Amino acid sequence: METKCLPIEAVELKWNDDDWRVEGYASVFNSVDKVGDTVLPGAFLKSIEERQPAMHFEHLRWATPGMWTKAEEDERGLKVTGQLTRDHTLAKDLRASLRHGTVRGLSIGFVIKDAEQDGPTRILKEIDLHEVSFTASPAEPQAVVTAWKSELGNIESL
Repeated sequence: METKCLPIEAVELKWNDDDWRVEGYASVFNSVDKVGDTVLPGAFLKSIEERQPAMHFEHLRWATPGMWTKAEEDERGLKVTGQLTRDHTLAKDLRASLRHGTVRGLSIGFVIKDAEQDGPTRILKEIDLHEVSFTASPAEPQAVVTAWKSELGNIESL
């Protein structure tokens, strides 16, 4: 299995009830990343129809801070939406790291089903997506976590 890391360029914090949701782009289309790969639109469609990817931290299969509940392609790339597990130690640490900015991106774990070489660039046409990880060392400079939420939205006064 290969991995591809994507950095967080901007984080938009949204607070709402006790639902620890997170969403962002795990991959973007038509850009050449730091390892020379370009992912084409439609590359994930078959895989995400079959199953949702697992949520991991730094591609460690035992480090599961939550779960991705939706993965979909849009005009920009592969958008994922998920939920961190409340009261899970890793989820709490990850939430703090996202807030502080020490976790810098998202990364995909995948198997290539169809690709071609175009000079130094590998064109990825079909990808079997296994997991999306939070990471501190990204390869694709355009992926972003766009929102995450916690219980602070319920507080009406101190």
